[in-house]
Amino acid sequence: MKIVFRIVTAALALCVIPAAYFLSFLKFGFSAVVMNIADDISISRAVTALTDETSPLNGLFSGSGNFFENEWVQSLMPAAISFLVFFAIAIILSLVIFFFAVFSNKRLAMTCLGGGGIIAMIGAYISFGRFAAPLMDGTISVGNLISTEDLSALLSIAVQFLGSAIKVEILQLTSATLIMTLIFAAIVIWGLAYMLTEDESEKQQRRVKKEKMKKKKKA
Repeated sequence: MKIVFRIVTAALALCVIPAAYFLSFLKFGFSAVVMNIADDISISRAVTALTDETSPLNGLFSGSGNFFENEWVQSLMPAAISFLVFFAIAIILSLVIFFFAVFSNKRLAMTCLGGGGIIAMIGAYISFGRFAAPLMDGTISVGNLISTEDLSALLSIAVQFLGSAIKVEILQLTSATLIMTLIFAAIVIWGLAYMLTEDESEKQQRRVKKEKMKKKKKA
């Protein structure tokens, strides 16, 4: 049964990364006067859009633009960074659980790490909610996020007007984060179920091993 527990736990932990990368991650929707735009995006699609030289988003993170110098963008950065930190912690915890499952029998540690993954995902949801709130309620408009420093005065006014006319209708996390949370929950439930239903003989064997290890250390 120990090997079954470790195999299932390792498989669950390993599923977190592809779920995060390939599943739909974000749903967004805009309304602009006579048209509505909505779509889902995964991290893999976002990476392609940011790295493809033909994409309008290429160069956003390379320093070729001044997107991050925008004061409105900077006001969103604390929530965005907080979200990324929690999301990264969840990914790291999945890897730690995987290596624990492969190389050790520490069931309690794996179960606790699964609980840590759930907490990290809750933190990610809360942080994203704080990031999305000012965009959803109109405190920050799309026009505020568009830099017009290098444009002429007339074009700058036009861009700001069009940006202000665009309203963010939908901005929410979708399948990827939900599945990640469910996987961590499955790891916790699996760990608790195993420990609560563990055979008494196995518990006794573990106690004997611990006592032998203590005696060796004293010797």
